[in-house]
Amino acid sequence: SIDDSDHCALSSLTNTEWFGVRRGGMVTEAQVVALLNALYADGTPPQQRSEIQSQLEGIRKESGDRWKEWVQSSSDYLKFFALNILFDLISKGRWLTQPPEERGHVKHYLFSTLKSMANSANSFVSRKMVTVLIAIAKVEWPEEWCDLLPMINTCFETAGTMMLGITLLVQMSEEFISAQEQTSKRRDELKSSLTKVVPDILQRLLFLLKQMIDHLKQHASDDLARVAVAAMGCISSYLSWIPRDKILKSPSLNLMPVLGECLRSSSVQLRTESLGVVHELCSVQYLSPSSVSLVLFEESTHLILGQLEDYVATHTSVSYPATYLKQLVLCVHTVVSTHMSRLHGDPAFPVLRFLEVTLQFSLCQDELASFEEVLSIWGALVPWIEEQATNCTTRQ
Repeated sequence: SIDDSDHCALSSLTNTEWFGVRRGGMVTEAQVVALLNALYADGTPPQQRSEIQSQLEGIRKESGDRWKEWVQSSSDYLKFFALNILFDLISKGRWLTQPPEERGHVKHYLFSTLKSMANSANSFVSRKMVTVLIAIAKVEWPEEWCDLLPMINTCFETAGTMMLGITLLVQMSEEFISAQEQTSKRRDELKSSLTKVVPDILQRLLFLLKQMIDHLKQHASDDLARVAVAAMGCISSYLSWIPRDKILKSPSLNLMPVLGECLRSSSVQLRTESLGVVHELCSVQYLSPSSVSLVLFEESTHLILGQLEDYVATHTSVSYPATYLKQLVLCVHTVVSTHMSRLHGDPAFPVLRFLEVTLQFSLCQDELASFEEVLSIWGALVPWIEEQATNCTTRQ
């Protein structure tokens, strides 16, 4: 809503000024806040809202460096407005023209503010701050911002800021690899630099997950479970593009024990996210003998079998959400459609038990929609079954 101070600030703007700031004109911070409050107020008429948007666009274009003071405003709307101006400046390649000392001050302010806002990490302001920080990192890191990762690591020192650290790591994975606004050379630099630090990132995440799982075994905590889910999602994000055989060969990156613990968690949401990691490990088309990817795949198939057995044993007493069922079906379908012959030829894998439990899992579905999803598994299995029947006839 618009309070009396907003009305007072707005009244000092003439009617002609609603359609853009006059060249050389200067509005006060209070007037900009009043315009923003009016823009987002529920009762603002559409025509007036359109006029306010035009006014704000004019202010944005002629604001110069005023975003530096506005970004520190107590008004979330003005802070967000300033962040948009800053993001535009970065996107247009003008960030590096700012003095290094000022750039350092802005980064420090944004990061420290984000940490102080950790309890409201989903607010529109904090999300925009994360976007701006990552945009800066895409321009500066690692040469101009060598302490980015040490800064992020400080988030893992307290429970209240862990989610922020994970969010920033996820954004690095997603944005650095798909930085389409950057030149191909810069994208390659970002990917190469990030690949070098991925082992440290994964080691940090696995250590945190182990600690959180141990704690959750003793004390149920929805907040901690959410952080664990986010950490597992972060691992999945990095696994989607890293050269696994090169990075995961390190003994310090022992992913599978932690993954197995998470799949035995009482949190179905954590198990669902963990299945996303399992799916990444099973999605490799070609598995070279003695490769790390092959070892991870073989261990993943046993984890999938364990989830199927657990579902069959507990589905009458445990309510499994559709998201979990869909992820489990996706894992099984990926394995049988791509690697069934490999499993059949692996003496260490109980393929008949796998088929038996998959059939039981299929018959457990008491809703048509979920049963139809499970049928996709058998659709992928039919060609393999027919091949086995043909081979059997040939041998006879």
